Amino acid sequence: MKRTRLAAKKNVLRETVSAAGETNVFNRETQSTSADNVLPSSKSSESSTEPSRLRTRLKLENLTVEKTTISTDTSVNEKKSTKYLQDKKKLRGVVDLEMMKNELKQLEDPPATPIEIELSSTRLSYDFFDVPCETLAQNMLGKILVRQLDNGTILKGRIVETESYLGVVDKASHTYQHRITPRNAPMYMPPGTIYVYLTYGMYHCFNVSSQESGAYVTIRALEPTVGLEYMELLRNICVIEGRKEKKMINNIKSLESHELCNGPSEICTALDIDDETFRDANIVTCHGLWIENNSSVEKLNIVATPQIENEPSKFKKPSKQLLRFYILGNSCISQRNVLYEKDACAT
Repeated sequence: MKRTRLAAKKNVLRETVSAAGETNVFNRETQSTSADNVLPSSKSSESSTEPSRLRTRLKLENLTVEKTTISTDTSVNEKKSTKYLQDKKKLRGVVDLEMMKNELKQLEDPPATPIEIELSSTRLSYDFFDVPCETLAQNMLGKILVRQLDNGTILKGRIVETESYLGVVDKASHTYQHRITPRNAPMYMPPGTIYVYLTYGMYHCFNVSSQESGAYVTIRALEPTVGLEYMELLRNICVIEGRKEKKMINNIKSLESHELCNGPSEICTALDIDDETFRDANIVTCHGLWIENNSSVEKLNIVATPQIENEPSKFKKPSKQLLRFYILGNSCISQRNVLYEKDACAT
């Protein structure tokens, strides 16, 4: 009985062990199967993560490239900005002579046409006017006064009479005792400055400054040489409505050549010279008005007399200063003085 029970227990134990073994084997197979099933999934996950890692790496590389580019551009921009600031500082602190020369060339006003070049080739320079007043008045005699109108018309006349005003020491001068007004300011400007003033509200007088402060020369008479018909036309035009309009006079005068410019106001009318057009202009550089050398060489007999205002009369004593000059025998002068003609000197 005992043996039978022991045998039965052994059989049960064997069955239990065998069952446990099969279970273990099944578990192993299941684990291996699950492992096999898991591995492909892990491989697929690894394979799926590889592209994402690649993309991430590419993105990182792109970012690196972009950063490098940005840093490079920034450095370039910084260099440019630094250079700009340096140039800007340089422009503030250093004078560019070449740039200044180019700008000055643009400011120059050279003759625009070959005709103007030819016309201005003989014009008198600054040195001619940079002399004492009496010397300038005498040197002007025989020279040619040229007027170029806005329409291109050229008018010319030979200077035959001048009058000098010595400035601050001359009682007849507008600048006597250093008088300074907006009107006479050009007389204190460099030699050759044009001074045109209005008398009696309707007549102009044309003057040019000389070397001394406040001194000037009045051109009193011309001998017309070019544009006589046009001068006669201008002499028959009057100004109306505050000098802004011009019209022909009712009684047109037929003038002889010696009557066209035989006085200061007649010169300004015949050559259309007014204070608004030539205020503060310099006759050395002015386009519309200048004095040129006379090509014909001739000896001049110059008469020296007192100024018109200071000529002797029964009311005043004769002046010792001979400040008016004219060419002896010329029919275009404003007023002769026979008393002084006998002392005319040849030049």
